[in-house]
Amino acid sequence: MSLPAMTRLLRLGVALLMLCATPLLAQDFPQPADPYVNDRAGVLTPVDEDAIRAALRAARSETGVHITVLTLPSREAIAPGLTLETFATALFNDWGIGDATRDDGILLLLSMQEREVRIELGRGFASQWEGVTDAIMEKTLLPAFREGQYARGMKDGAIRLVEEVARPFAAGEAPARDLTGPLVAGGAFGLFALLGARRRIGNLTTRLRRCPNCGERALRRSRITDMPATRHASGKARRITRCGSCGWETVAYINLPRLKTENRRSGGGFGGGSSGGGGSSGRF
Repeated sequence: MSLPAMTRLLRLGVALLMLCATPLLAQDFPQPADPYVNDRAGVLTPVDEDAIRAALRAARSETGVHITVLTLPSREAIAPGLTLETFATALFNDWGIGDATRDDGILLLLSMQEREVRIELGRGFASQWEGVTDAIMEKTLLPAFREGQYARGMKDGAIRLVEEVARPFAAGEAPARDLTGPLVAGGAFGLFALLGARRRIGNLTTRLRRCPNCGERALRRSRITDMPATRHASGKARRITRCGSCGWETVAYINLPRLKTENRRSGGGFGGGSSGGGGSSGRF
């Protein structure tokens, strides 16, 4: 190939790259009015919105993990030509969801016109966490949305993200195993629906164990936050296992990560976190 031909080919490649990048670079995303709930599609009742906001605010105070919920009438109207996954990642990074050091933010996004939902995870979550978000998508979000129960789906989905992702992630626990695969689909389907969150699985496992003091199956597990994490200091929590028969008790101490200063330009309470595109998508 001659030098002029190579030059023309190179220029064409550069032009195509610039053309493909233009929608993302020039995109003007809507800015958040609230750090936790932005119901632009109007699918939440005031009671549901307040409940979600309170749960996500408490989870952030306890764990440091920032979860935010966004509903849109249409994402295509905002960014024509982008896929759901590309849109969610770009908006996540534009808002800066999560802590800038830990990259532990989570976005729950519902787009009504396209009938799509996305759980977008920050870069700090290993790919194994997608097994957990896949289960939340398939077992909680999509069934509710297919019945037209959008408020219920968003509220239950947000709560499951707190219980099954934020809390175990902050405590340094491994993600719960996905029990919905083809090798265990039969009996495991019912088991997963019964147990739900990883935290509930741990509680049930505790109940099946015998008390080391009296031998009875009367163990119960609870968690108490003694000192919520702040921007200036880490927090403290206790996981207590107690026997209801003889009163035997053991305590495990948990450190809650310190919150970072919220300094996003939007003033919406975001901490500068980013996403690399991990998460789960669904269409209903």
